[in-house]
Amino acid sequence: MSPRTWHRWLLLAASIVVGIGGALVVLALVGVPAALMDVLYLPGEPDVASADTLSFAIGVTGAVMVGWGASMLYVYLDPASLERPRIARAFFIGTVAWFVLDVVMSLALGAIVNVLGNVIILGLLLPPLAVLAARED
Repeated sequence: MSPRTWHRWLLLAASIVVGIGGALVVLALVGVPAALMDVLYLPGEPDVASADTLSFAIGVTGAVMVGWGASMLYVYLDPASLERPRIARAFFIGTVAWFVLDVVMSLALGAIVNVLGNVIILGLLLPPLAVLAARED
């Protein structure tokens, strides 16, 4: 695929990250239903924290996702960014670091559904970032 195709893919993926993050912020503001938290954890895991704590954690997570995705959108809305592979390398390293840490934490806490969601987000972001990061400076 051409660099332009990878560029468009990355813009779409970053938009999806912003959308998911925004949805989490809204969910936190209206209150996280207990049934949603039951879906995230394996049966037999300890009870999760209070609704206020969950709403706060979900909201902060969503806000970080919006910031992360918005940063990628801002950078990659400039077509000249394709000529700067160092930018893609920075986002690539950050994405891999997020994935490893989040998956390890999620597995340790039994939040298997979160791991699956992380794999989807990684699958959206990593291919275009890897290709764009591998280009010569």
